[in-house]
Amino acid sequence: MTPTMIRPATLDDVPALVELLKEFVSMSGYTALASYDPDSAAITCAALIRREDGIVFVAMDDGAVVGAVGAMSAPGPWNRSLSTVTEIFFYVSPGWRNGTGRSLLKALRDWAKNAGASVLFMGALERNDRVGCMYRRAGFTPVEQMYVGRL
Repeated sequence: MTPTMIRPATLDDVPALVELLKEFVSMSGYTALASYDPDSAAITCAALIRREDGIVFVAMDDGAVVGAVGAMSAPGPWNRSLSTVTEIFFYVSPGWRNGTGRSLLKALRDWAKNAGASVLFMGALERNDRVGCMYRRAGFTPVEQMYVGRL
């Protein structure tokens, strides 16, 4: 099922985004590092919505947020002349994973291009081969694997 609409999020979407991120964190394994904090999620989402160099797109179906991607632009860390956009979060609820992720990715790519970016960094949970396949079909190349350790 593909959602009826992909659009930039507004501050009114923050409560729904907080719930969506709670769903993501519960299945991601990140709770081994820290419990989910809805206030932190709300602050992050609101900041990305408000920032000129940030964006959140939501996937809507029948008035409900069923997926979202949040990102921000910045100069390249190893070459400031390289303009980059880095995904902060990307999640689609299980019942809407037939095209919704591709639609959100397209919206983010279009935004990044319009923002003057030449590189888009996207992440995926290590065990999520489906997302990796979507990225490769969209022209992305795996470059780095991230490891997380508690300090």
